[in-house]
Amino acid sequence: MVSRRVSRAVAVLSLAWAAQACASVLGIEELPAGDDGGVAIDSSVDAAREGGVMEAGADAAVASDAANDGACAMGDLSCSDAQPQICAAGGWKNVGAACSGAMPACLGGACVACGPGTLGCSGQQPQTCDGTGAWQNTGSACANQACVNGTCQGNCTPGSIICVSSYIWFCTGAGAWALNGARC
Repeated sequence: MVSRRVSRAVAVLSLAWAAQACASVLGIEELPAGDDGGVAIDSSVDAAREGGVMEAGADAAVASDAANDGACAMGDLSCSDAQPQICAAGGWKNVGAACSGAMPACLGGACVACGPGTLGCSGQQPQTCDGTGAWQNTGSACANQACVNGTCQGNCTPGSIICVSSYIWFCTGAGAWALNGARC
């Protein structure tokens, strides 16, 4: 589902770039504005949505974003927080919906799994986000410890249970023993 969404966004970006390239060849300095104030490439986005190229539920309209209003080169891709953007008609325009779910970060104008340098865990396996926005295992899985924010911490594996002095102790998600209060 996510890869289809990315593929669709790439198709829309290609349409936008092609529209600007044609305008450039024809000597048109700026694409005309549509009825809603957006640029004319909005119709390309709508056509892509109707032709099944874009997911109907996605916010495919290309809209202005005041947060990233600096000059840009046509076709450049960027992000404004978690919002993918493309440079069109001399300014940054939002493309699709903001990144969320399994692809919560935006990198180079595309939604990715994580922000470069971010630390995380997959179960008990520490991970670091690489420069492409993908999780990579870092070292060995935590043994007798908890993986918390990409590092092994504590002195037990979360979910473990032991009996000490006739009382049940359990290991918390942070890798620390806590008294359950029940007798064993």
